[in-house]
Amino acid sequence: MLDFFESLDLQTLVYVNSILVSIVIFSHMVLLIWNPSVPGIPLWAAGNLALASGFFLLILRPYLTVFLSIILANSLILCGYYLIYLGVRSYMEKRLPSHKIFILFMILYVLYEGYFTYSSFSLNSRASLTAVATAALSFLISWETSRKLTSRSIPYLAFSGTFFLHGIFNLLRSFLLTFASPEMPFFQGGGMAKIVFLELIIFIFAMTLGYIFLISVRLVEKLRQLSEIDHLTELFNTRALSTLAGKAMAGARRDNSILSVLLLDIDHFKEINDTYGHAAGDKALHDFASTLSKSVRPTDLAGRIGGEEFTILLPDTGKEEAFKVAERLRSMIEGMNFNYEGYSINFTISIGITSTDGRDKTFDLIMREADTALYQAKRGGRNKVVPYDGSDHVQRRLFTSFYRK
Repeated sequence: MLDFFESLDLQTLVYVNSILVSIVIFSHMVLLIWNPSVPGIPLWAAGNLALASGFFLLILRPYLTVFLSIILANSLILCGYYLIYLGVRSYMEKRLPSHKIFILFMILYVLYEGYFTYSSFSLNSRASLTAVATAALSFLISWETSRKLTSRSIPYLAFSGTFFLHGIFNLLRSFLLTFASPEMPFFQGGGMAKIVFLELIIFIFAMTLGYIFLISVRLVEKLRQLSEIDHLTELFNTRALSTLAGKAMAGARRDNSILSVLLLDIDHFKEINDTYGHAAGDKALHDFASTLSKSVRPTDLAGRIGGEEFTILLPDTGKEEAFKVAERLRSMIEGMNFNYEGYSINFTISIGITSTDGRDKTFDLIMREADTALYQAKRGGRNKVVPYDGSDHVQRRLFTSFYRK
């Protein structure tokens, strides 16, 4: 085994590391151009640029001063790990931490490295600190990523595991540098350095796959969101609402609770389009949807089911309480002004209400009951809240096949 490592050329290994990191940087730039909405990519690209710069200085060690080729090179590499950590936090959409602690650490690191380079030379002490610092930053990245293991675990586990194993390797490296004798065959002929850069090649390859996994997860989540969210109102669309409604119905049956449904329609919406234009109508729909989102509980589900019609599912809510919610919404909208290019647009809404009443109804039937109540509110003069009265005649105007969409 030692003969194998001795046969490797250290300079070649450093070149390979630099080339690999450069490829990673290029891939990040391409991904950033194609997918600017994915957070974290700019910081990952900057981190890998710092890594590549550090490796490049290591390559030029025969031609540069010790400060540039050792101290500055290792400092850039550590900064690269820190930027990758910031990229992970940005990807997780978390607030970036203050950089004061890291800046202080880097100042102490440079002073420590300088001391064992110029004042009391000790290659092992210098390399041991770099290994410990690398391990600490790797564990930090691994821990930050592992906090996402409850959701789509495999990509996060792969990325977290890559940095965790990299941290373990550097801890072992630091232990050997601190306590092992420099006369060991393991250290002869640059054996330790060759193993370090060989491990780096494996690590960079695994890290790149980790980036691909994480970015793929984010893109899949974005596509799923686009398929479930109405682009104009940013509420659930019909397809997503059908799925969520099925889960809500199942939960109501399981918990023996009541699920109520509000069916809302903007009164005389066509007049808004005819008077102010379709852009004004779209703005009114968006603002109305935003008002709905802010007015319901986190457990409630609001969606747009077509045109100017919306629905709200109210889990664990009886018909009387649902009526109070609906009346509050109706009164709120009646008193609001929706502004568009200097115009103040006012409108009202009509609402139909129904509930499971503790009975085992299908969601298709519940929606038709709510539609019947809404129709009665419209015929009664609009700007009204009407509960379903239990009439045997349930109209089939819109929702006959809603649940099958």
